[in-house]
Amino acid sequence: MAHNFQNLEIWKRGCVLTEKTYAAFKGSTEYELKSQMVRSALSIPSNIAEAIGKEE
Repeated sequence: MAHNFQNLEIWKRGCVLTEKTYAAFKGSTEYELKSQMVRSALSIPSNIAEAIGKEE
C-alpha cells in the first residue's frame, strides 16, 4: 500500500518548523549558525519523505 507522507502530521509540522527556523534567522549575520539550524530543521520532513519512498 502506497503511503503519502504529505498527509502525515509529523511531516507537516517539520515543514512548519523549517519555515519558522528560516524566518527566525532571516537577515542574520551568523551564517554558519543559520545554515546549520535550517539544515537541521529541513532534515525532519526530508528524512520522513525518504523513508516512505523506501517502503514503496
